Amino acid sequence: MTAKTQKSNIDMKNIKRAKTGGYQIQFIVNGKSHSGFSMDLSEAVKIRDKMRKELNIIPNGAFKKKSSKYKKSLIPGTKQLMHVGITFTSFVNRGYETYYILVNWKDYQGKQKCKSFYCGKESTYTVKRGKEIYKHALKFRKAYEKAVLDGTLRDFDPTLFNISNTNNKTGNKSASKPEKSSNRLLKRRRMQLRRR
Repeated sequence: MTAKTQKSNIDMKNIKRAKTGGYQIQFIVNGKSHSGFSMDLSEAVKIRDKMRKELNIIPNGAFKKKSSKYKKSLIPGTKQLMHVGITFTSFVNRGYETYYILVNWKDYQGKQKCKSFYCGKESTYTVKRGKEIYKHALKFRKAYEKAVLDGTLRDFDPTLFNISNTNNKTGNKSASKPEKSSNRLLKRRRMQLRRR
């Protein structure tokens, strides 16, 4: 096996060939540079792996299955796909899994928006609850689509579809968590994903 073939079989992530010879290892963690050096490639790999462990570097996608499930979503309890623009997602927050239904839409200025509907934690979520939340999400999406077709998007008010508002109209006092709280959790999760 030639040196070139051997190199192609080695994971070179965070390792670069130095111009003066040898191999430079570097990690950037929270804006700080952590580096190492070796003349031998196999030794550089060992140093890289040791640094990765010491710096607690999490490989890309390590939490993908646990933290997010963005995919073609099915209506809870059925094999039927959700309406276009609506997805079911979950992520891990403080050790427990939380479920949301997200609806994509754009305001009258064309700015991309995402409205979230809280379904519950893994300990409280049920299929029945998921179906109820999906109905709310679908009403919102259909009203948005109608506003686009009617040319009344400027007057479209997404807060009218907050579950707390719809519950108050029907006299149901068992409202879900406030929309603002769920938005804060989603924003925090997006920030965490950007930092990785």
